[in-house]
Amino acid sequence: MRFETGTDLTRCQQEYLQGRYKPLCTPEGFYEDIQCQGTACFCVNERGDEIAQSRTELPVKPNCTIAGKC
Repeated sequence: MRFETGTDLTRCQQEYLQGRYKPLCTPEGFYEDIQCQGTACFCVNERGDEIAQSRTELPVKPNCTIAGKC
């Protein structure tokens, strides 16, 4: 993932660059609705916080509309 230099980074972009956890960010720098770590995927809110009871195991991905995302 590449970010424009000289711009303020979003929280998602900052987390990505820190490397502890690599969130999926949109081109605009917001969190993608579905995030995955290892074999687990889950829905997140606009701050990147996991939505309770949305976690699934791959190959199944959660439906974030049902999980309360939208």
